[in-house]
Amino acid sequence: MTSQPKTSENFNSTDSDLTVESSDGVRFLIHRKNLETHTQVFPGAEFDTNGEITQLTEPANILGIVFQFIYPIKQPRLQESSFETVLAVAEAVQKYQIVSAVYLCEMRLKELVAEDPARTLAHVLRHYEDYDESLVNKAALATSRMRISPVLAQLMGMETHSEAFPGAEFHTKGEIVRLEEPASTLEILFQFMYPRKQPELDGLSPEVLLEVAEAVQKYRVFSAMYVCGSRLRDIISTHTLKVFCHAARHYGDYSNVLINEASKMVARTSPVQTILKAFVKEGLHPRFFVAWVEYEHKWDEIFDDLHKLIRIKASRSLTCAPHWHNQTWHTLPLDGIVNPAILEFPPTGPPESLVTFKSSDGVLLHLQRRCLETGAGAFPGPEIQTNGELVDLTETAEILAILFQFIPPREYPHLEQTPFKCLMSVGEAAEKYEVHAAVNITALRIESLLNSESPCLSDEECIAILNHAVKHHHPILIDKAARQTARCNVAFMMSRLIPQVIPAWMGLYIHGSVFKPQQQAIV
Repeated sequence: MTSQPKTSENFNSTDSDLTVESSDGVRFLIHRKNLETHTQVFPGAEFDTNGEITQLTEPANILGIVFQFIYPIKQPRLQESSFETVLAVAEAVQKYQIVSAVYLCEMRLKELVAEDPARTLAHVLRHYEDYDESLVNKAALATSRMRISPVLAQLMGMETHSEAFPGAEFHTKGEIVRLEEPASTLEILFQFMYPRKQPELDGLSPEVLLEVAEAVQKYRVFSAMYVCGSRLRDIISTHTLKVFCHAARHYGDYSNVLINEASKMVARTSPVQTILKAFVKEGLHPRFFVAWVEYEHKWDEIFDDLHKLIRIKASRSLTCAPHWHNQTWHTLPLDGIVNPAILEFPPTGPPESLVTFKSSDGVLLHLQRRCLETGAGAFPGPEIQTNGELVDLTETAEILAILFQFIPPREYPHLEQTPFKCLMSVGEAAEKYEVHAAVNITALRIESLLNSESPCLSDEECIAILNHAVKHHHPILIDKAARQTARCNVAFMMSRLIPQVIPAWMGLYIHGSVFKPQQQAIV
């Protein structure tokens, strides 16, 4: 008699419309709308699975963590997780493109890199474009202290050089594989697939560089993408349209800097007809035609909202300085329009699919209702009708613009350059509206400020963190912020702490426990 398959305790909703089974036989009942908005590899709700069970290669303990990131619930922080678990979660997050979890995995891998530098480096290089260079450098530095053989074993075993060629388990039976590229291009390309010094591409002609870059994208040779992007930036001024079309065709594989720089140059140097003809010749997706027309012609309609929203300051050095909207034209990044994940100004789509918010300083922000439903816990779902009314919020447009970037599907900001006051306001708004992806990343960013080796926070800022952490129950932040305030004057603290913090802080103060870290540091 066969036993019934086990179902996950946390993912067993009766109204789910997709069943996923882990490698160890546990079933997860998932909502496809959440997968559609939070990941980039699962099919949307318009595809019918006919009740079939989707088999995944990860075990239940890993999927149980990963699936928490696709629901508007408190997300895992992985503080108590082992290196093996964090690495497995990070690999699954990259595999299924769950953007809300990438930054968290990056932070935890930085903390755990010493446990297995070689495997960390292998993972980071496999997904190089998605991680900050500091993690790559930290892992590489750690491996420099190891014997070379285990490091090479990890790097040579990576199936990361290319996604387009079959692995060793496929036999060609001696047949010749014919490729379309000339030998000169393939010779450069294949150098990126071996563990040896790779070409820097600094001596190539622009034509050959573009051919190599196209082949790199075609065969998904990840190790070459970064250097191609860097070299393409060097030839933007001489091959503007070619570089722009290449970057647009492979949008998402290059840094936004490349397409932004190319788009500014194209806007200054090429008439619309020439640009659109190039789009046709290069076979770009129709959405780029629409995006470029909007880029050229709709600034008058959206300038007021954008100016309030992102505080654009036009440069007086631009040749079009007398025309305010033209200054803005050349300082706005094109990826803000091309990328469908960016906030919509003006709104697109049928009115019934949108919710319109009004910030405290009068800016309108339009978001898809289905994205709000799956990305935040405090906003109404599509079953609640607003009848076209504005939803007034108490936050400014600057804060809401950052917060709403955490509503999927979009690449989440890391908040590395966000000023402290703005960061705290975003964190407060994230807690208020239950945007858990933003809660996670703001908490991680605040934690990194508290961990900084050079003091970068004032007493007032540490107290603000302590109040926020207690109010929203962030134990790690509470502990670290309390220690930072250990030497503050008691009267000063009492005048600034929120009421629920005072008894706990006084208890620590009286018993001297907040001073122990400082005493140990002195000793």
